[in-house]
Amino acid sequence: MILKTIKLLLLFVILIFFAIKVIPYITTQFDYTNFFTEIHSSFPVLYNGNTILDSNHIKADLSTINNGVSILNPFIAIAAAIVTGLAFFVQYTANQQLKNDSAKQQEERQFYEMLKIHRENVEKFDIVSAGVGAQYSRIIPDSNGITKLRKIPAIQEYVHHHHKGQNAIRCMLHEFLFLYACFQSNEKIKNDSLQDQNFKKAYAVFFEGIERAFSAEDKSQDDYKNLKTVKDAIHSQNFNKLQKIEELSKFHQLEQSILFQGHRHILNAYYRNLFLIVKSVVKSNIFDKKEKEKYLKILRAQMPDEEQTLLFFNWKSGYGSAWEDKDNHFFTKWKMIHNIELKNFEYSEDGKLYKDENDLYKEFTNLKEADKKDLFEFVSRRNK
Repeated sequence: MILKTIKLLLLFVILIFFAIKVIPYITTQFDYTNFFTEIHSSFPVLYNGNTILDSNHIKADLSTINNGVSILNPFIAIAAAIVTGLAFFVQYTANQQLKNDSAKQQEERQFYEMLKIHRENVEKFDIVSAGVGAQYSRIIPDSNGITKLRKIPAIQEYVHHHHKGQNAIRCMLHEFLFLYACFQSNEKIKNDSLQDQNFKKAYAVFFEGIERAFSAEDKSQDDYKNLKTVKDAIHSQNFNKLQKIEELSKFHQLEQSILFQGHRHILNAYYRNLFLIVKSVVKSNIFDKKEKEKYLKILRAQMPDEEQTLLFFNWKSGYGSAWEDKDNHFFTKWKMIHNIELKNFEYSEDGKLYKDENDLYKEFTNLKEADKKDLFEFVSRRNK
C-alpha cells in the first residue's frame, strides 16, 4: 500500500514538474509571432478583405497568454510546495515503517533466544530416585568344605535413577502434593485458613528444602520432626507404623525418591527467565494484542499442564506473587495457566485442593464473569 502511494505521488510530482518547468519555457522561449506568421503566409485566410492573423493581433494574443501564465505562477509554486511536503512525508513514513520492522525483528529474535534458554533450563532439571537391590542366593562352602545353597541377607545396593526434563517436572509436582498431603494429614485441620498455611509451609519445604525451610527454633517443633521421619521412611522404604504415608507415597509414585532437598537452585533461574519472557512480550510497544497472544501461546505450548500447575503453585505460595497482582495479569488476561487440569490438584485418593473450576476461580478476585469460560482449557472445551 505504501509503495503504491509512493508511486502515485512520484507520478504527480513529475506532472507538476512538467507544469512548472516546461510550460513557462514554452511560453517565454517559443517565437509565436514567426510561427503564426508562417502559418498565415502559407494558408492565407481572408475575412472582409483583411487577414485574421495579422501581426498586431498575434502580439496582442501572446501578451494575453503571458499574462495568464504569470497569474498562475503563485498557484503552481503552492502546488509544488505541497507536493514536496507530501514527498517528504511519504519518505518519513517509509523510514518509520522500516524502523518499526527492524525493531519488531529484534524483539522477535530476543523472544526466541529467551525461549531457547527456557527450554535449556527445563532440560537441566534432574530429580534422583534410588533403587534397592533384591536378596539373592549363592553357594557358600561351610567350615567342613560342604557347599550349600544359602540365602544372603538383603543387601541394599542403591542405583540412582535420574528423571530429567519434563519427567523431572512431574516428579516435582508429585513431591509438592505429597508434602501438602503430609501437612493435611493432621485431623485437627478443619478450616481454610489452616489449609492455606499448610500450603505455604509445604511449598517452602519443596522450594527451600527441609533444613532451610525451618529455622533453628522451628526444628524443635513437631512439623520438622514428622517430616524427617517421613523422609527417612520414604528413602529406606521402611514405614513401620506410617501406613498412611506409605499409601500416599504409592499414590504419588515416589518410590525411593530423595525428598525434601529443595529445588531453589534450579527453579530460581527458571522462573526469573520465564517471567522476563512474559513481561517482555506483554509490555512491548512493538507487538499488538494479537501478536502478543500469538507469542505467549508459543511459549505456553512448550509447557505441559504439570509445568503450568507448578507455576500456579509458585504464585499461590507467595514466591511468585508478581505473576498476578494489581500491575500484572499474566494468568487472568494473558492465560499463562490456560492448560492446567483439575486432576493435578489431587493430593490423596480422597483429597483435592480444588473441587471444581468454581472453587479455583475464587483465587482470582478480580476475574470478570465473562472471562471465566475462557480462562482454563478444560472449561473452554466443555462450553463448546
